[in-house]
Amino acid sequence: MAASGKISSGFTLLELMVTLAIVAFALTLLPPMFSAGRSSTELRAATRDIVNGLRQARSNAIAGNRESTFTLNLAERSYTIGARGAVQPIGGGIDLELLTARSELSGGRAGQIRFYPDGGSSGGEIRISRNATAYLVTVDWLTGAVRLDGPE
Repeated sequence: MAASGKISSGFTLLELMVTLAIVAFALTLLPPMFSAGRSSTELRAATRDIVNGLRQARSNAIAGNRESTFTLNLAERSYTIGARGAVQPIGGGIDLELLTARSELSGGRAGQIRFYPDGGSSGGEIRISRNATAYLVTVDWLTGAVRLDGPE
């Protein structure tokens, strides 16, 4: 008997090429989707770090019964807490704007928000943004409370 009743199994070359083309197309769409997510995550992380730094400076002032500062260096993209605090870098590609009392500015690219032992502060705002997404961190001058609004 001839092998004419034999069933062929496997894929044709055309089927394999179509499958590879679909996979290649899907792979070209994925990296931009992941980079947008990463960008958003980095912005949220930087905002969280700044908010925590401000709250730490306020806690230091109250607990130590002495003034404490949060210094934001826009040129170096970093901040420090207190006079001898470690420099904390802020991720790249993030835009920062500082609004504080004129007396708290040092040069054109750095400034600080001062916290007092009674919990009050010199007050100010920090706008943290990337592309079209922005967060606004506000420090109330009377109570020293740190508030986060966003994304704008």
